[in-house]
Amino acid sequence: MTPTRRSLLAAALTLPAAPFLARLARAAAPVDVAGPDALEGAIRAAAPGTVLRLAPGEYGRLAMQGGGGTKGAPLTLTAADPAAPPRFDRMDLRQVAYLTLDGLDLEYRFARGDKLTLRPFTVLGATGLTLRRLRIDGDRPTGVSPVDDGFGTGFGLSLRDGTDLLVEDCEIADFFVGLHASRSRGVAVVGCNLHTLRMDGLKFTEIEGLRIEGNRIHDFNRSLDSQDHSDMIQIFTEGTTRPSRDVLIRNNLLSSGAGWFTQSIWMRNEVVSNGQAGPEMFYRNVTIEENVIANAHVNGIYVGEAAGVAIRRNTVIRNARSAGKRGRRGGPDQQNNLVLWTPIIRVAERSTDVTIEANVTGGIKADAGQPGWRVAGNVVVQDQSSIRPGYYGTVFDGDPADPDRLRYRKDGPLDGAGVGARRLQAD
Repeated sequence: MTPTRRSLLAAALTLPAAPFLARLARAAAPVDVAGPDALEGAIRAAAPGTVLRLAPGEYGRLAMQGGGGTKGAPLTLTAADPAAPPRFDRMDLRQVAYLTLDGLDLEYRFARGDKLTLRPFTVLGATGLTLRRLRIDGDRPTGVSPVDDGFGTGFGLSLRDGTDLLVEDCEIADFFVGLHASRSRGVAVVGCNLHTLRMDGLKFTEIEGLRIEGNRIHDFNRSLDSQDHSDMIQIFTEGTTRPSRDVLIRNNLLSSGAGWFTQSIWMRNEVVSNGQAGPEMFYRNVTIEENVIANAHVNGIYVGEAAGVAIRRNTVIRNARSAGKRGRRGGPDQQNNLVLWTPIIRVAERSTDVTIEANVTGGIKADAGQPGWRVAGNVVVQDQSSIRPGYYGTVFDGDPADPDRLRYRKDGPLDGAGVGARRLQAD
């Protein structure tokens, strides 16, 4: 027996069988897939822990019904050449387990007759799914209608009925909605870049255990003549039977940039506010912290009826360049309506166990003296008058339209004050 075989046998005798086999699987050599014709067979033949390296090319539709890897030994599909990733124009994953897609391109191209709500990249009933470093690219059709031409269409990514779903370091652009996840547990969207979307960035319903962290959501390409209700992050209850709970929204940059205004974090609880349900449908355990929001709509952060809300150390300011110039559906000019175009923090008065503290914002509309509420240490800022407290020019350096360069002014009232998002603290 060779020394190598003796060492492997010794390892097998001293380790539990399952972890040992998982380690062997993870150590298996990658398998090169020459092109689309070889992919299906490679997936069928792959053992847990296999890494399939896909050659460049057009792969068409990625479809899997079941299959994948095991916990600790996922099946991975990745690019053989990161500079030339394989491209898929459709994806349909159903009941897959412990599957990782890494460094692939998902490219949707509009075809005549495609609906605005088409979902070209769908995941149903997955467990232990990781989508990492994907470029999910949509399309801007022409020749459809005046309100649709030149704007994103379809849903970039649709996740439903899943458990332990991670979307990480992905770019999503030029869709009607960037990502929609529903009826799932353990969903994380981390470090992603979403931009030039038409209506919604991230959209969630009936999620238990949601983490939205370290993302950039910015520069929407809106159809102002439509009836779109645009939100960068939206969580809602309309048409649901369970509320979302255990929600963490942390350290994101939400910027209207050079685009039009949107609502930023919008968590209306429709079934409660409309009288269709009571406390059983309150959101549960919502934390919103360390976010920078630069936008031009009153709903900077809005949380509907909820039990257990913490909103702290966020910076919520106005990007005047994105303010609307007219009312909805051709109504009167509202360009000078500062109430409408100044982002503030709001929480529904029926909510319980609420903390709103150490935020920088254009205003707070929440506390009506309810027991169990704490609203303290917040700083209100404004961009209208240099002689009034909180004027942007005295508290910030830079332009809210370019939040990457925006900082709390050195030696200004926010410098080292321990309020607002720490990412704006001057070096």
